[in-house]
Amino acid sequence: MSRKRLGMVFIVLGIGLFIFTIIIGYIGYNDSVRREKIRDKGTTVEATITRTWSETTSHNSKTGPRTHSTHYYCSAKYTYNGATYNNSKINLHSSTYPKANTITLYVDPDEPSYSFYTRDSDDPIGSLVGYAVFGVVAIVLIIAGVKVYKGQISLGVKTIEDYYDEKTYDQKPANKYDPYVTYSSDDYNNN
Repeated sequence: MSRKRLGMVFIVLGIGLFIFTIIIGYIGYNDSVRREKIRDKGTTVEATITRTWSETTSHNSKTGPRTHSTHYYCSAKYTYNGATYNNSKINLHSSTYPKANTITLYVDPDEPSYSFYTRDSDDPIGSLVGYAVFGVVAIVLIIAGVKVYKGQISLGVKTIEDYYDEKTYDQKPANKYDPYVTYSSDDYNNN
């Protein structure tokens, strides 16, 4: 792969990650702010649990044995202002199922079909910091891509541009100390 193509790959990956970060960050931040506003209103309902289940995920560990984590979920039905609603997947943030048949949910009074568990925690600033890290990684990829494209960083990889002139396609003279080229003993004696 040529240096310019490699640089373009970095640039495109960086721009893609940056756009993805902006979109997901915007959605995540708005959802966190929305939940904070609903919490501030303090509208809660008691919901009847209609179903419970767990999902177990396995994680490979580089330093130890394979680990497993189990998350517990439920679906619940609730009534608000005379209408019945269903929340199909609530993360219980617990290591066990609830002992009661009911849980408390926050409800958006403006859109009662939107509810979430009272133990859900959202920190708009914390989520922004997380997305900012991805933004910084994206910017670093873009800058590295530009530098590779311009030939300011080689990444230790020899490309066709290192051996041939880009405009004339003539072979460039070999550097005597290039580890990628084999030299005869006469090359070293002609200093």
